Amino acid sequence: MNMFDSVLEKTVTNLLYYEADEYKYIPKPKHLLPSVNRIEEIVNLLKSILFPGFFGDVEINDDTREYYIKLYIDKLYPLLNEQIYTSICFPTNNLDDMEKLSSELTVAFISKLPEIKRLLSTDVKAVYDGDPAATNHEEVIFCYPAIRAMINYRVATNC
Repeated sequence: MNMFDSVLEKTVTNLLYYEADEYKYIPKPKHLLPSVNRIEEIVNLLKSILFPGFFGDVEINDDTREYYIKLYIDKLYPLLNEQIYTSICFPTNNLDDMEKLSSELTVAFISKLPEIKRLLSTDVKAVYDGDPAATNHEEVIFCYPAIRAMINYRVATNC
């Protein structure tokens, strides 16, 4: 065994040790937990859906807009459903009907996206109207942190 392997084994063993008082605030997860990485992926998909062409890694035009919105929503559903499922299962051991409930909540959220988009449009207008230095609405969407904050707020509160 080389030096790295020895250090690796000792490090992993020490990281797996939960019994010391110093570690009591980092419990062993007993259930599948929501994923911060997946939630970030969901937020990025939502930005691409709500502001097609402004966020994401593809060029969207009038001919491709519908295709990409459908594609992004198809990608969104399983990711969001999984995170809703893990979130509602996390604090409970009662898993009866949780899959059905998570699916219903996911569909309900997706159905609210047009209203969220409408409200975000009014947010873009308000920021633009309130800043005489803003040169166009695109600049507000791309550059203003307030819009990113409003996206997160509107998505989190469903309005």
